[in-house]
Amino acid sequence: MNQIIPAILPKSQTELEEKVSSVLGLVKRVQVDVCDGIVVSSKTEFSSLPHLDQIDHELDLMVDVKSVNDLEKYTSMKPRSIVFHLEFLAEPKECLDYVKNKGIDVGLAIGNDTPSHFVNPFVSEISFVQLMGISEIGNQGNPFDSRVLEKILYFKQNYPELEIQVDGSVNTETIGILESAGAIRFICGSSVFNGDVSENIAKLRELVR
Repeated sequence: MNQIIPAILPKSQTELEEKVSSVLGLVKRVQVDVCDGIVVSSKTEFSSLPHLDQIDHELDLMVDVKSVNDLEKYTSMKPRSIVFHLEFLAEPKECLDYVKNKGIDVGLAIGNDTPSHFVNPFVSEISFVQLMGISEIGNQGNPFDSRVLEKILYFKQNYPELEIQVDGSVNTETIGILESAGAIRFICGSSVFNGDVSENIAKLRELVR
């Protein structure tokens, strides 16, 4: 089933709480970006995930993960799922297993410069793959990178049971194209939070219904 998943790039705990509150009852899940200001230019600040009893949270780790020792601070927040970026992951299998053993769903993201087949050894370990609709991750509002369509096609053809989600530049102009290519989960930042949140989600949902 298609899902609209609002993406939050929080500069503070207050901003995170306000944005999560604004989508309660409208969606089942939010994605919260974790950025260290090192591997991506943005830096996020928050200490806990709000309203865990009312909505699922997904943490998108745009940080340098050297080993499983770096993961306790994220798993202890009790997210429903965690996304790792393959390019920032020193020990992929160990980290994927660590999160799965905590009862947390795990996804693997790759940028458009990374060959799709780099994910192949880990497909049996993950619940979904996250593909990037932009070339530079860690910022909202960047232009659409059409190379993502080739990656969607690769995973659709080679791993038809694997759920595909797209993050970056997912809006009313691109969401239909992404769905037609094979994506079923759509991470939407600016296209949800710029303007009336409820109306924006309704418009996006109508395009993939």
